[in-house]
Amino acid sequence: MNNENNKPQQKEATKKPNKFKAIFKNKIFWICFGVVLLGGIIAWCAVAPGDTQKILNIKVCVARLIGLFCILTLGLLLGRVTIKGISFGSAGVFLVALLIGAIFALPSIRNADWIKQFALEKSDIEIYNDAFGNLGLALFATAVGFIAGPTFFRSFKTNAKIYITMGIAVTFIGVVITALIGLLPLTGNAKLNPFLASGIFSGAITSTPALAAAKEVAGTGDAATLVTIGYAVTYPLGVLGVVLFIQLMPKILKADMSMERGLLIVKALKQEMNEEKDEAKRSAEGIVKKEYFKIDEYGLTPFAIAVFFGMIIGAINIPLTPDGFGGPAFSLGTVGGCLLMSIIFGHFGHIGKMSFEVPAPTNKTFREFGLIVFLAGIGVGGGYDLVYQITNDTGLITGPIIAYSILLGLVITIVPMFIGYVMGKKLFKLPLLNNLGAITGSMTSTPALGALIGMAKTDDVAIAYASAFPIATILTAVAMTFYLQLATI
Repeated sequence: MNNENNKPQQKEATKKPNKFKAIFKNKIFWICFGVVLLGGIIAWCAVAPGDTQKILNIKVCVARLIGLFCILTLGLLLGRVTIKGISFGSAGVFLVALLIGAIFALPSIRNADWIKQFALEKSDIEIYNDAFGNLGLALFATAVGFIAGPTFFRSFKTNAKIYITMGIAVTFIGVVITALIGLLPLTGNAKLNPFLASGIFSGAITSTPALAAAKEVAGTGDAATLVTIGYAVTYPLGVLGVVLFIQLMPKILKADMSMERGLLIVKALKQEMNEEKDEAKRSAEGIVKKEYFKIDEYGLTPFAIAVFFGMIIGAINIPLTPDGFGGPAFSLGTVGGCLLMSIIFGHFGHIGKMSFEVPAPTNKTFREFGLIVFLAGIGVGGGYDLVYQITNDTGLITGPIIAYSILLGLVITIVPMFIGYVMGKKLFKLPLLNNLGAITGSMTSTPALGALIGMAKTDDVAIAYASAFPIATILTAVAMTFYLQLATI
């Protein structure tokens, strides 16, 4: 009996809390430990002999990566701020990137000793514009293509005329507005420089292929700089304009988003039911669905293959004039090439016995990450170029030119969208979300697609975007080439 009575006491003794474990589980302990450790490192660096300017051993490439993730963090936090139901979303990253690029273009900041390791020089902008920008574009476009691929060709077959017409109309209206305003006098009898106008157009509709085509015609020197300036001034307006249009239209129309979302879901379900009927029919006929070999669980290999071939196809130049490759040429670019390849891979789903399916979580992760990396890269470059031209007094940009560029950019951004929306609603009877998806594709606005997907809470809107985007991409590049050739005769 005594032994039995002692057992509970022994168990209670073994359950006594371990003081060391309690300390290590205490959050305050680890906070204090971290503060003391950091303070000790700072104190040692302060008293250590040698050049104290080398306290941070950071290479240029690492400093740029630190800057990138700093921009992503601050931008995403800004994008979460919501005022009366309106938020910047992923475009918050672009605003922060634009601000940081502009700040580092100021000589007083760029030459300060305390920030030299992180300061941006003119040559460093290529890292953001080319490396980060193209990486983000490739990831985003490929993810969108894989998402839209399984239903793209069926949707395109039934709605091809609608999306092609909207893409042509929006692009044509923007080019006509650019040409007409370019004929108006700027100061005295002087008119808007056509190279500046082409940059304004490219930025207002956020078209990288149009920018590339314009810079190809401009070559080097002041003409190329004017294209860049016009793009840098209007690109922020283009991004924010389309994003706000997408978010404001449902509120202005007081649309029932649950119903609009339901229309997309019902359509998607009908397509799935038709696919299931076809599969059941094939099964009844003895045709069994094959199981394909998956290289990896997360679909990273087919995704990487699509990016690889997409970027190669996007880099192929097609001459537009009898001058051949010595004259202006057209290319799909990173977005067009990656989007084309991923739509094809997503549609077929396999090559031979190898599966090319990419899981939805992988696509969504790459889509969001690619978008914000692209916005960070292009934002830093745009902000830096604009302030650099002003502070260095190159004479290419003045107050009236900036004001005129902003006015022209706003008109090019807003007017085609409204006309396109009216066409989609009145002429083609498109549901709201399909209409807005077609407009984002016609405006070639990747940030707006991200905002639309977040607002619609469904990836089905990407089908309308992917349908309108290719024709708009091609037309904007071709239109800018011919516009500059005619304007500079």
